[in-house]
This record gives sequence, C-alpha cells and structure tokens, in this order.
Amino acid sequence: MAFRFRKSIKIVPGVRVNFGERGTSLSVGKRGASITIGKQGTYANVSIPGTGISFRERIDKESEQKRLQREEKRLLREYEKLKQEELRREALKNVTLELNDNGSINILNSFNEPLSRKDMKLLWEQHSEKIKAWLENQKNEINGDVDLLENIYQDTVEPNNVIEYIKKPFTKNKPIKPTFEHKPEYQPLPPLGFFAKFSKKKKEEYAQKVKEHEKKYHDELRNWENEKKHGNPPIFQSLQK
Repeated sequence: MAFRFRKSIKIVPGVRVNFGERGTSLSVGKRGASITIGKQGTYANVSIPGTGISFRERIDKESEQKRLQREEKRLLREYEKLKQEELRREALKNVTLELNDNGSINILNSFNEPLSRKDMKLLWEQHSEKIKAWLENQKNEINGDVDLLENIYQDTVEPNNVIEYIKKPFTKNKPIKPTFEHKPEYQPLPPLGFFAKFSKKKKEEYAQKVKEHEKKYHDELRNWENEKKHGNPPIFQSLQK
C-alpha cells in the first residue's frame, strides 16, 4: 500500500495552493469545476460532487516548435551516442598488450590510450582466448629463461678437465714474409763548376739533368710505395750521378 502526501491551503475564495509529492500547484475555481496550474502543465478538472465521477484534461497543449526542439535534442543525443560507440569500436580494432617487468600488463587501444573498465570487459568477452594464448606465451618465455639460468652450470667445463685438440697437417704453401729494400733517398747532383756557371749552355744542360734526376727519383718512390702496399718487394735501380 502506497502513501501519498497532499495538502491544500485556501488563499482567497476560489483559489487554493496545493502541496504534493510532485511539487506545488495552484487551483482556481469552485467545487466541481476548477483549473490546476503546475509544472506538470495546466489541467481542467470537472466532477459531480457526491458521485465520485470526475474528468481531467490537459488544456495547455505543447507548441509544435517546442516539440520539434525536444525531438532535435533527442536526435542529437542519439547521434552523440552513435558517434561515441563508433570511436570506441575504432579504438578497439587494434589493441596492444605489454608485459612490464613487475608482472603488470598495459593494455592500450589504437590511439595508444589505456582501456576503460567498460572496454576491458568488452575486450575480454570478445577476445578472451587470444588474451589467454598471449599470456601463456609470455609465461613460457619467462619460464624458459629461468630454466636456462638454473641449468647454466651444466654447460660449464670442469676445471680439472684437459681439453684435447686434434692436430691437422697444414696443406697450404707456407707464406713468405716480403722483404722490402730501403725507401729511396734523393741524392742531389753535384753542383756546377766555377767556370761552368759563366756558360749559358752549361747552365741549361745542368738544369735539364736536375729535372730528369728529380723525375726519376719520384718515379722510384712511387713504385716503392705501390709495391709495399700490395706486398711485393720492389727492385730498385740505384741513382746514377
């Protein structure tokens, strides 16, 4: 059985203020015919006293503009819900799982953002087998590394063991270490004599000999460097005066 609270206060003849669970309203009129105005709307009330027969009808019909505005807001809310759902589905298309060193797991969506509790629940409902397989693989990798560390002593050679080597004959020709002569040194030509310096012809001949002598030295030096680089000992000719 439900209880209702309603109290009415008479202000002036024909006007009453009503207090109820749904708020405050104002009634205008006499017994059997009145109008009630409240936040729920404006209603006309007609009754036959003593019979229990009454009739109530709303008389402030909502305007078409307000109805359209309300419908537009409802459609916008539906659109936002659909948009959020589409973004959520897009974010869950590519989920990344990362195992931390402390054993915790990071689960990130396509936008590299942590998943909400709602998305985590949906992910587990749709891809629980894949997640279990990933966790099993991570467990096997960690346990495999632990087994290697525990049994590493089995690969260690005992200190008292003598390692035996199998000797095989060397079938290739024994390499010969190249021997290089000394690096060529430049030996200048002897200078002109005292009287030859006064002869133009002697001076020109001497200049030509110096030029050829320097060229020969540079050629021998270049050959020596090339032969040394390739490992073949060069044969030099001594510089002649």
